[in-house]
Amino acid sequence: MGILTLLVGFLVIKTKFELIKNIALSYLIISALLLSDRLLLAGIGLPLWIPDVKTHYRNRPDTLKDWGEKYQNKSSWTNRYGHYDDNFPKQKPNNEFRGLILGDSVSMGHGLTSSEAFANQLEKILRKYGAVYNTYQIINTAVQGYSIWQEYQIFLASLEFKPDFCALGFCMNDVTEPFSVSSNLGGPGIDYQGIMQIPNAFFGYLVNETGYGRLVLGFIAHSKFRQVEKLRETYNVNYMISHSFNDPKIEEAWEAILSDLSRIHRLADGNNIPFVMLIFPFTSQLFDESMDTPQKILIAYAQKNNIDVIDFTEIFRNVILDNIAATAKDKDAKLKSQDIPKLYPEYINRYFLDDDHFTAEGHRIIALRLFKYLRDKRLIKAVIEKDR
Repeated sequence: MGILTLLVGFLVIKTKFELIKNIALSYLIISALLLSDRLLLAGIGLPLWIPDVKTHYRNRPDTLKDWGEKYQNKSSWTNRYGHYDDNFPKQKPNNEFRGLILGDSVSMGHGLTSSEAFANQLEKILRKYGAVYNTYQIINTAVQGYSIWQEYQIFLASLEFKPDFCALGFCMNDVTEPFSVSSNLGGPGIDYQGIMQIPNAFFGYLVNETGYGRLVLGFIAHSKFRQVEKLRETYNVNYMISHSFNDPKIEEAWEAILSDLSRIHRLADGNNIPFVMLIFPFTSQLFDESMDTPQKILIAYAQKNNIDVIDFTEIFRNVILDNIAATAKDKDAKLKSQDIPKLYPEYINRYFLDDDHFTAEGHRIIALRLFKYLRDKRLIKAVIEKDR
């Protein structure tokens, strides 16, 4: 373009024809705008997500980054579909067992390599112990910041992969996050991803994928982020955890979430795809039973609608208690559960990176339990009888 611009500039100087000169000048103006836009974009950079009309944003395909020093600079790579996963053929090979994982950063594997996320760990377990099928592919479609309404759209688009089962990872902020972000629910339409939610694909591209668009977005993002934080005060996760379904502040949020869960369940049923919901706790819930209201709501909903559910709150609580029992002294025999986070943080840190994201070992626990579920439901056959 630079060489062509020089040639056109020479043409403007030399030509005597006004029409040609006007066309050449128009080209020079447009090319100058395009070149300056690319230079701006080179300086500002693009986020790791791209705009999407249906889901607000999605992972940028074929993108390599690292998680930073906090997470030992572990690599993060998305495949050609934008999944936090290896590449695989769209066409399902003969005699392949495929699973589909829906979720947010917890299911995606925040802070970990894709091979450490439970989707990939489950895939490795199936390859080692699975029988009958020639190959196994567990597709990790989870995306940071996603909630149930976005996961429905991902499920809909992922039917082309012909999954044999679908698992949805439910995190506690799935209830509150949409109302503090999504413009459809009164939010500002922008979050830490730095993508403005725009219902038109062309204008969405202009704002989110161009240098001038990113420049303008940078100026307005600060006020938008303040709006997000203000809304999060209303839709606070800790408040939601400790209050009932009928609390006026969160009743609308729960109704929206359960409605979207119903849509996913109906979509799975309509396509004869076994569906299971995985409930992932915050660490504050593990040893305080007064904080398990969301789990009770979700389990009651699942039972009423014949949805399979695995509550990892109890599973991780028991795993941590087993760890403590193996090393605790006699003086700890009457230890109160609420004291465990203070006295034994190392056992929680073995499985949790922070309040809600899991370590690689935490993902291994999830993969093993999901493997047991698949075997017990007879969706697969295995050559072993023990899970650990």
